Parts: sequence; C-alpha cells; structure tokens
Amino acid sequence: MIGGRFAIEHPLNAALTLYRARDTQAERQVLLRVEDLSTASSFDALNRLEREAALLRGLKHPQIPAFVASGQDGSRAYLALEHVEGETLEEEMQARRYHETEVLDVIADVLPVLGYLHGLSPPVVHRDLTPGALVRRGSDGRLILRDLGSALGRASSAGELTTSGTYGYLAPEQFTGDAFPASDLYALGVIAVRLLSREDPESMMRERRIDWESRVSCHNATRLLLRDLLAPELDARLADARIARTRVERVRVLVLDATKPAERREEEAATELNLPSSKYLKTRPVNEAEAPSPASRRGAHKGVLRIDAASTEHEIARKKRNLAAAAFVGLLLMAVVYLLRTWVF
Repeated sequence: MIGGRFAIEHPLNAALTLYRARDTQAERQVLLRVEDLSTASSFDALNRLEREAALLRGLKHPQIPAFVASGQDGSRAYLALEHVEGETLEEEMQARRYHETEVLDVIADVLPVLGYLHGLSPPVVHRDLTPGALVRRGSDGRLILRDLGSALGRASSAGELTTSGTYGYLAPEQFTGDAFPASDLYALGVIAVRLLSREDPESMMRERRIDWESRVSCHNATRLLLRDLLAPELDARLADARIARTRVERVRVLVLDATKPAERREEEAATELNLPSSKYLKTRPVNEAEAPSPASRRGAHKGVLRIDAASTEHEIARKKRNLAAAAFVGLLLMAVVYLLRTWVF
C-alpha cells in the first residue's frame, strides 16, 4: 500500500516506476508513478514528479489523464493519475503497419491537446512527445497524452533551460535548451515519419537534423506538410497547432481523394463545382456502403449528390425519340389538311 490508499496491482515498465494500482478510497484503477528517493538520482526524479503533479493539478482536457493525488511515503514519492486502458503508439506499432491516412489521423488527433497546452497562459510545452507518450484509449480509440514530467509551463528564453527529451524527437533548438510550442509540432512530425517509415528516428539523425525524406513514401501534400513540421529553422516551421490543424484537414482530403477510383473522383468533382440542375440529369444520394467512414469524412460536405451517367444518356435518347415522333405527326397532319383543301376546292 502506498500513501495509505493505493494498492499496487501490476507493474507497467521494466524500471518498476510505473504501476497499475487500485485506489481503495474511490474504488477505481489509477496509474501510479513511484520514485525511490534513496538513489543517487532521487533529487532529479523528485523534482520531475513534483513538477508534473503541480502542472496536472491545473489541467483539464479529455486527452490528458486527470490528477488524482501525489505525495511521499517514507523513501518513496508517488503520483497517481486517472488510468487509461489501452496501448501506447510505441506498443501498437510493433504489431501493425500504418496507412498514410491513418498517420494523418494520428496527427489530427494529437493537435487539439497540443493546442490546449500551447494556448494556456503561459504556454505549456511538452518537450518529450514520443510514441510512448501517446496512449490509444481502448474505449473510443482517442489518443491520450501522458508523461508530462518534462513539460514546462512557459516558453523558454535562450540559454535558460537544460536539454530535456528523447534524442531523435528533439527539435534543433532543444539541443541548446530552448523550447517553444513549435518544438512539440516538430516532435509530432517525427512521430509521423516513424509511423510511415517504421525506422528509429535516432538512426536518421545527421548533425542534429533528421534526414527523413528518402525513408518515406507518401502523397506530395503529406510530404510538404512534414517538411513544414520538421523545418530546422523556427521561422520556417508551422508555428502553432491551430494552423497545423487547418493544414492537416486539407491534406487528408487530398490524400483520401487520391485513393478513390478515377470515375468516382470525376463525379465528386462535378458535385464540388455545384453544377446547375437540369431536367435531363438525374441524381441520387451516395449509398451508405459507398460513403467514407466517419473518421475519413470529417469536415466533408453532407448530402453529396452523384450524377448517374447511364440515366442521363437514357433520358436524352428518350427525348430525341419523342421529338422525332412529334415531328412526324405534325407532317402527317399538314398533308391531310392539304388534301382536304384540294378536294373541297
């Protein structure tokens, strides 16, 4: 029992610092981080844990585990958080490969919580965003951000901070102790490269810059997005999560469109052009079976109409036949009238 209320149930890492535990007061499962204060590195570990506890007390977001309790129990310090049942992206990656659209979904899912942190006053910079810091919640598939021990409740000034984070995911400015919201966007770009290439980003590092382009095969729009997330210079990188979200949504539409058959792309393009309705054109709503999944049609227009080419040709041919028949009947009537006039007079 730790802190008089937390009963350890199962270790979650080899270092035995992270556990699934039961909160005996509230009868719920929690994530329990425990640091041994008797070790040589205990001072740094305690500072990190206390910093994370202080930060989490003031945060409230559906993609951040809720703070439960923190304190010391003898030679151990602990931090208890809401337990999120699911796998980290790091674990998930070992068992599967990711399609490009799924990688874009990951980026789109993480940006709202980064936007929340960066939008606080002062901004909170995570500084150690990796696949291991993102848990896919089993109940709804949402990505949850954890491991805020390296996070800072402000953007840094040059030379004020020490380097913190995981090599390979660090933005160039972090090597000199600086950290900005755009530093987290850089790390998110590295995560996308990792998912697409299945290569360790540490192996791609060249003089504190990631050499990724030859390792990734993707749509040109995705490549341009990654370039803007991974730009080494701060002024060339996407600056905030709001801008990045708008950009990602546009890229997702382009990539999804590129996966459709050419005929379907042409039909939907005609709809996007808002062609005027005509009595010669029949339209029908998209079948549910043909519609994209909810995750891939986010932001798309509702009530899309498609032009039925076969019905159109049939309708035009029928009209032509009717016009020809009407012309024949007209000529026949004119001939009858002429003969009657000749006979009478």
